[in-house]
Amino acid sequence: VMLLGFVLLGRSLEESARLKASSDMNELISLLSPQSRLVVTSSSEDLPSDGILNSDAITVEVPVDDVRVGDSVLVLPGETIPVDVRS
Repeated sequence: VMLLGFVLLGRSLEESARLKASSDMNELISLLSPQSRLVVTSSSEDLPSDGILNSDAITVEVPVDDVRVGDSVLVLPGETIPVDVRS
């Protein structure tokens, strides 16, 4: 009887942990931004390394799935970063 109690307690704790992990994952997913501001410049030059935009640069909102390696995105203060980044 005691062994059965321990098995049921273990299963209950495991299910509780699984539900909490699933809830936490859904919470993280809800924080993701579906859109990103892609920086487009009219010249063929790359963006300066200091991150300051030229006056000829414009931003276009695109789905985050359309952002590719090497693209520059604009993130305003207080916004979440919409894609994985490397500085």
